Amino acid sequence: MALAAFALLALFAVLVAAAASDDVRRRLGFESADPLVLDPCTPEPGDVRQPAGDPPPGGWRTEPPLPAARDELRAAAIDGRVLVGGGHDRDDDGRLESAAALYMFDPAAGRFARSGELPMALDHTEAVEHRGDLYVVGGFSNYVARGEVWRYSPRGGRWTMAARLPLPRGGHGAGWIGERLYVAVGAPPTLPDPDVKPYASLQVYDAGTGRWSDGPDALTARHHVGGTVLGGSLYIVGGRNPADFSLAALERFDPDRGSWEELAPLPQGAGGLAAVAVDGKLVVAGGGDDRERWVTPAAWSYDPAADRWERLPDLRTARHGHAIAAVGRRVYVLGGSPCPGFGRTRSVESLEIR
Repeated sequence: MALAAFALLALFAVLVAAAASDDVRRRLGFESADPLVLDPCTPEPGDVRQPAGDPPPGGWRTEPPLPAARDELRAAAIDGRVLVGGGHDRDDDGRLESAAALYMFDPAAGRFARSGELPMALDHTEAVEHRGDLYVVGGFSNYVARGEVWRYSPRGGRWTMAARLPLPRGGHGAGWIGERLYVAVGAPPTLPDPDVKPYASLQVYDAGTGRWSDGPDALTARHHVGGTVLGGSLYIVGGRNPADFSLAALERFDPDRGSWEELAPLPQGAGGLAAVAVDGKLVVAGGGDDRERWVTPAAWSYDPAADRWERLPDLRTARHGHAIAAVGRRVYVLGGSPCPGFGRTRSVESLEIR
């Protein structure tokens, strides 16, 4: 019964999205007759925005490509490997649909292998590691916000539902601090309404009691953010809201103090970017602005002790809506869209953080 209800809700959402195509195209500036079609894309030179000045020497290394082109996928590193899944696929008519495929990348062997599927097709979800397991938190499933928190054991290859978010959302940030899962910001589906009101909400799951509680709202309501845990705090960077599709705000939630703190803003704001913790620093890569119609190859490192950003070498392929994960000191960026709006790439790059 529940599956039938979900199927009807998903069908209704797709029909609404299709009916709203003209409005979405107008507000986002798409030239295509149907903005929900995943056409192959090659960015124009004017679609790529780089910060002023030259990036530092060195560069990202090209890795074996994803088995399938995806954007709005997510990844996490577990036991020296990268699990990556979900995202946008295309149906027989070329229109956006959520994907369920899960892949594992072995950096030592330099290859991808199929690791089954997510329990449901998802995009704009969040993937985080905890005690050797993968947790997939919320997201959108064919234009419907989901609240499930799924746990996957790579050793047993088995999925279980660990919890259910009180407020379903996608485009959010999440991470484990001790035995508590923190889930912040995000939004209801941003299609067919790209100007949907985002959330500032912080919700906390206690694995010991199996209960959720509400934390203080983030300082900036937004979605399409980069989020990660570093030094026992949750960091949220960049993202979108209706007024600005390339926010620069960096905020940190300290669970010991129970409060948010505003930090030095990202030097070039972006939505659809990705963030990961590496060796005591926050690494942020890519992103863009769908309203202003640009993507960026820029990458940055943030030092919490100095509250200062440092520019890293640019990505080889500018992109947004990609996944990110770190194995040791090497950061991997996977998939995404190399164009403003919708598109997909199989491109995978990595950079050693020194």
